[in-house]
Amino acid sequence: MTVAVSMSSPPEISDPGSRRRTPTRIGGARSASSSRHDSTPELNVWPPDDLVIPQRPGDTATTSPSGAESADPPTAGAKRLQGHRPEIDGLRSLAVLWVVFFHASPLRLPSGYIGVDVFFVISGYLISGILFREMRDGTYTLADFYFRRCRRILPALTVVLLATWAIGWFVLSSNDFASLGQHVAASSLFVSNILLWSEAGYFDTSAELKPLLHFWSLGVEEQFYLIWPLILMAFFAMRRAGAVTLAIALLFGVSFVINIGGLQAYPSATFYLLPSRFWELLTGAAIAWYEFRRPGQQIGAAVLGGNAARAAELTGAIGLGLILIATALIDGLTPFPGWYALMPVLGSAMLIHAGQGSWINRRILSLRPLVLIGLISYPLYLWHWPLLSFLHIVQGPDEGDASMRALKYGLVALSFVLAWLTWQFVEKPVQRFAGRMRRDGHRERRALATSALVIALLGLGGWATWRADGIPTRFPESAELRGFHYDPAADYREGDCFLRYTQPASDLGAHCLPKPAGTDVRPQIVLWGDSHAAHLTLGLRERSAALGAVFSQITASACPPLQNFSRGNRPFCPGVVELALERIRAARPAVVIVSAAWYGIDAESVRRELPRTVHLLKEAGVGQVIVVGPFPEWQPSLPRALQSYYRSHRQLPERTQFGLKATLPELDQTIRGFLGDAPARYVSPRDFFCDAQGCLTGVTSKGFALMSYDTSHLTDTGSRWFVDHALVPVLSDALKR
Repeated sequence: MTVAVSMSSPPEISDPGSRRRTPTRIGGARSASSSRHDSTPELNVWPPDDLVIPQRPGDTATTSPSGAESADPPTAGAKRLQGHRPEIDGLRSLAVLWVVFFHASPLRLPSGYIGVDVFFVISGYLISGILFREMRDGTYTLADFYFRRCRRILPALTVVLLATWAIGWFVLSSNDFASLGQHVAASSLFVSNILLWSEAGYFDTSAELKPLLHFWSLGVEEQFYLIWPLILMAFFAMRRAGAVTLAIALLFGVSFVINIGGLQAYPSATFYLLPSRFWELLTGAAIAWYEFRRPGQQIGAAVLGGNAARAAELTGAIGLGLILIATALIDGLTPFPGWYALMPVLGSAMLIHAGQGSWINRRILSLRPLVLIGLISYPLYLWHWPLLSFLHIVQGPDEGDASMRALKYGLVALSFVLAWLTWQFVEKPVQRFAGRMRRDGHRERRALATSALVIALLGLGGWATWRADGIPTRFPESAELRGFHYDPAADYREGDCFLRYTQPASDLGAHCLPKPAGTDVRPQIVLWGDSHAAHLTLGLRERSAALGAVFSQITASACPPLQNFSRGNRPFCPGVVELALERIRAARPAVVIVSAAWYGIDAESVRRELPRTVHLLKEAGVGQVIVVGPFPEWQPSLPRALQSYYRSHRQLPERTQFGLKATLPELDQTIRGFLGDAPARYVSPRDFFCDAQGCLTGVTSKGFALMSYDTSHLTDTGSRWFVDHALVPVLSDALKR
């Protein structure tokens, strides 16, 4: 399955995905001689505050805190380090717009998740600037630092978490509400990225159905904020600038190597966890350190004969160019982060370093509309994804119809409104109140304790929801569905006979593969394909033994039985296909069953390659080739569709069209037509599962047993039922020949 998400989740999100948020503030900053409890006007940091790096000699303010230009021209190559940086607000506004519209329309902006990487660079730059200045001046304390983190992060986060939980109360089934509670708890403790990593896998819930998926990036940043200050404290204590430089260089190198080395073997961990993302935040830190040590200097100016103005213009132009190239090249199938992440990361760092000396920053990124979006970008990031996710949960997957697009863009507009309201009536009042509190150290400590209590209560509420199994007493609910849980890993024989997308063909176990011809007198049945083949495994293993045949299985995640087919995030598929054909040629089995998620493959590839696969198998000596067509698809999933049905009808239908995608008949005829006169037997799941009343949802011989556990994959009950009704007659006939 593809996760856009990256979505939200690695592309896989998909991850998404995936992807991210950002707020901001404007104002001045404390002088080095002020007390740490002085009232400090707010600056445009996301989520940090008070970035003060000593202003460079000759630096001239080019904008007021409101973003209006002053009469004084900027010094060539200079950046506005003391006060508001409107171009940073503009950059974060572009980043949050990428993320929001990627989530709203992933096909139109498949690279939008790189906005998260832009945010990481901005955060590393701003936070590190604060730390460098305060540690140099001796005003840094952990308590003060984390008090500022709490006042920045918690107000909007608390509102969004409570609202998400409340919406979930009314629309989610018990299983989904319990999962939401678990994610509320993880998000409140800023370990959402770790929870998502632990859940990641082929059988994980789709990214679109996780309303708090985007909190993974908050987890990465807050974990960085816990570790990075402690590292800097240790190296600043050495009182040698070279020690800090060495720390940044070494940590960057180690993290980047983890990012590159782990992407193929551990893609989910590489996407979600801090060690492989640390280098992105450190890129921002490195720029802040350079500017801190060399105020007024522009990287690259020496190459241009000391012309700082030209260097700033060139740096900004290259930075924007890198981001635009990344936007054009990266999509949902790109292995990420990896090498590709260098483009948005370095591009963001260059734009930040160019400052107001760059025409792009001065005239484009400093535009008032972009600056305003930058100011509300943190609550905008928080609000937009739960709204879109709940739409997917209630309405099902996006099929590209006009009404669904209208709903999605309407929710995007609503997220802007909610973001502005949150900024205006939650964040700003809290900031003003917190600023007054900092004049009194005792009140500040009490506020920090209160913040910790808020975090604890949020986490406790989510944990209680999870432990209460989603509070099933909220509304009438089918007992069969409330207690439904199916883990297909064992039935699919995941890891050896059904390969994960990180496994090469060589990981297929010897017991999974067909034996060379002549080593066993019994006929052989080989199952070949992706997960829509693997879900037939349980039924075929049991029935093959009863038919006196030996069963073999060659299946891999998202790898259809087609030559000359590849997916960017499935590099091992060609190897699986070659191994399958090699072993089948050696085995000359009586029957080969090929099956795949045909709806997830472009039609031209199926039209071209499916008949070729059949002919190759017949040339390899296969007695009978059976092609299994597409299975019924349910939106958002069969269990969720039936939960909705039960609430209004108080019964579970054995057959229904409620929640059934209407594309099955057309796709079934298309696959059948693609086979043409190829020497294969076509078996249509639609012919067995569906009739005029709809498609089979479950059987009631021993209570209500579901046919599918998600959109289209069969449960153990569904596997046995389909094999018995659709495949056993064909297999019996083939084995008699």
